[in-house]
Amino acid sequence: MSQVYHPILIHNPDINPYLYAAYEVWNCLKLGFNPELWRSRRTLNSLRYKYKGQKAVIVCNRPSLLKSNLSLLNNTFAFGLNKIYLLFDESEFIPSCVVAVSQFLIE
Repeated sequence: MSQVYHPILIHNPDINPYLYAAYEVWNCLKLGFNPELWRSRRTLNSLRYKYKGQKAVIVCNRPSLLKSNLSLLNNTFAFGLNKIYLLFDESEFIPSCVVAVSQFLIE
């Protein structure tokens, strides 16, 4: 029988894989019953084809953005990433939506 290499088990070989799997299943179930998740899914599904066929741009973080002419993106659907909101006081450009990948950025 071949050895299974899982990143969690490599870093913590003493962990019981069955307890870890049960913990992961429990977390998935908790997430599945979270009303915020369902609200977010409905919102995202309503936007799924809204901008189909249009050009979109992903705008990353600053400081190099301050040297760019972002007014060229005013009529383009733009995703702003993470700390793009720090640019709002220094530029007239505001992205169509902001994507944050960390809970700390949202708070």
